[in-house]
Amino acid sequence: MPGPELPGRPVDPTPPLFSPVDPRVPAQAYAPSWPPPGFAPPAQRPRKQGLSTTAIVVIVVLVVVVVTVVPALVLFYLVSGLTTTTVSTPNELGMSVTGSSSLPGPPATYYVNLTLSPTVGLFTSIFGLEVFNGSSGTAAAVDAPSGGCSHGVPSVAAACTSNGSGWYAVLTGENGSVLATYGGSGGVGTWANFGPGGSVVLLNGGDGLVVVSGTSYVAKGFDIRAFGTGTAVVTGGTTL
Repeated sequence: MPGPELPGRPVDPTPPLFSPVDPRVPAQAYAPSWPPPGFAPPAQRPRKQGLSTTAIVVIVVLVVVVVTVVPALVLFYLVSGLTTTTVSTPNELGMSVTGSSSLPGPPATYYVNLTLSPTVGLFTSIFGLEVFNGSSGTAAAVDAPSGGCSHGVPSVAAACTSNGSGWYAVLTGENGSVLATYGGSGGVGTWANFGPGGSVVLLNGGDGLVVVSGTSYVAKGFDIRAFGTGTAVVTGGTTL
């Protein structure tokens, strides 16, 4: 409202721009409040955190182990299998007779041809062979291979003949060449006649086995079987 008129002073018709402050009201009542009622600040998104230094180190170590240690262990297993004489994992040597023949001699020689189906990783170092009478269980005598029957001979008939009344066996490759022989004396057979620098042979599917003997075992109830040496478990066999 306009102020009172004083002598010598014109009355200002313009109302004041600001209302006078009531001294009875605290100053805080005139201060604006913040945040205003009903105001909610925007939700903050969680910060994305990267991998910690420890996690990165662990990942690097795992990668190094996979790249270096695992292949080394696999290589060690393969190499140790070439020389070990004892295993505990069961292995099977499937045998199937494919035919028989004979040479009149002297000395007379009888052959029984078999195809082998070995489990993966079967070496000659972990099994032996036995020919026996299936009815009585009596084992047939083991003979030593003839002198010319050794690794690299193109065929069994070319150099492997009977060396007595007993038997021995010849391991052949898919092409029929001699890989090794199994025979001996005194009822004990061993693998021998390997290639240069060899001491064992890894069997493959399709390899063959020829039983060479001075007596025919065909149709006489004789069987051949494989057995494990040491702690090895090897099974398989058939009737000759």
